[in-house]
Amino acid sequence: ELEKANPSVRCRPYMAGDLEDDFVELTENSVLGILNSVLPSPAAIAKLDFGVLNEVIKHILEMPSSASPTRLGELPELDEKVQLNKISVPWAEVIRAGARQAGHLETYFEKNSNFVRRELRDHVVNQYEESRGWVEENLAEKSDNDSVFVEMRTRLLPAEANIAHTSAVDIILGFYFEACDIFDPYQEVNKDAASG
Repeated sequence: ELEKANPSVRCRPYMAGDLEDDFVELTENSVLGILNSVLPSPAAIAKLDFGVLNEVIKHILEMPSSASPTRLGELPELDEKVQLNKISVPWAEVIRAGARQAGHLETYFEKNSNFVRRELRDHVVNQYEESRGWVEENLAEKSDNDSVFVEMRTRLLPAEANIAHTSAVDIILGFYFEACDIFDPYQEVNKDAASG
């Protein structure tokens, strides 16, 4: 409305997410000047409960069913990635169902900063890497991608998870699986290249 009334003036909302994005781009001295204190150690922050994951789960749980952004039709890129990673049919269905509801995650990202988006992605990727290592170390005879998926899914669930939390985590996993942030869509090709 301001732009329409004043064509020479450009306006857009500056939200909390925009402020956070600008803040994390500042130099350390600028951040210290704003906070007027010593920043906590990044190692100490990493050991805290991962709040962004909990916020996203809460956001998904609070979405009304009438606002469900279900994606219909085929998901060819996702299907190809599922096949390349040799995920079994039952777990592939869980991934597909989550990916079909990934609009809930996009809605969350639209309201928050790019920093939050990167932090959540990095956390999920870290859980994937830790799960792969745990499976290879503890399930050597039965090590497969289904086991990695189940372990990662379990690690992402809150301590007192119920079926609704599980559905929310499945949406997160479907989103990141399709985006190629978790699992390796070319792992068999990479193994062949490395051995050949």
